[in-house]
Amino acid sequence: MPNNIFLSGDDGSGKSTIIKNVIQELGLNSGGFIIKEIVEEERDWTECFLIDARVLCGNNQVPELDPENIVARRQGDETWHIRSSVYDKKGVELLARGFVSSDILVIDRLGEFELKANVFINKIEGLLDTPKPVLGAVNVKNNPFINNLMERRDCEFFVVSKESRERVYNEVLERVKDIL
Repeated sequence: MPNNIFLSGDDGSGKSTIIKNVIQELGLNSGGFIIKEIVEEERDWTECFLIDARVLCGNNQVPELDPENIVARRQGDETWHIRSSVYDKKGVELLARGFVSSDILVIDRLGEFELKANVFINKIEGLLDTPKPVLGAVNVKNNPFINNLMERRDCEFFVVSKESRERVYNEVLERVKDIL
């Protein structure tokens, strides 16, 4: 039985909410990372921060967002300016800490920003080979990294949409219970 569960779907489909609700419903100690997107309408900026997944445990608040942890930024509809080095440093650090100190490793989310972060990608692939359960989210992207994840026998994927999210939540909840 695969011990790595990934949710895929469009932005806003409910992937992150399902992950948060499963973690909280089961009272799990989570580690890993979350991508937190902040939109500043005044400046027409969008920034994506890498934050510690421990915020999913209990009533922890999202910590102060450190500018050093911005993985991507864009103004308006321009191309994203991606900082792969943040994945290779902070992302690897969060994954390593989460592997040691958590019940389940959260990887929310993967897509395209991390494609040039080779140290980070190698860390993810190594962690998926371990018995530590992973609950993650991926954006639907056709790229070698995501395609490789989808072909792994130790990964199970659930497609989330607005119509399916309640059903998928229940299925994922039961799968995580089975894994643990």
